[in-house]
Amino acid sequence: MALPIRNTLPGQPQHAGSEGKAQIPTLFPGGFYNQKYIDWERGYKWAVHQAWDHTLNHEEYRRLLRGHEFQKIADLAVALEARTHLLKSLELNMITTC
Repeated sequence: MALPIRNTLPGQPQHAGSEGKAQIPTLFPGGFYNQKYIDWERGYKWAVHQAWDHTLNHEEYRRLLRGHEFQKIADLAVALEARTHLLKSLELNMITTC
């Protein structure tokens, strides 16, 4: 079920994501298997995942937690985010102000 968008103007979609869903077949004829979709929407996210796994994988994260190195965890997360820009400003603000 799509969530309603508040304060929509005439001609704008009434539900979040409805316009984007309609564009998928036009932009990416092969759907999620289309090479352009993989390059535009998945490739950079996979690269970030690999960088995250290299920088702060599960074992390293647990080690830092056990050592109460919370600032180090935040510093690593912020440094990675600075190269990728995947977090929204509110999420980034929450990390940097902790």
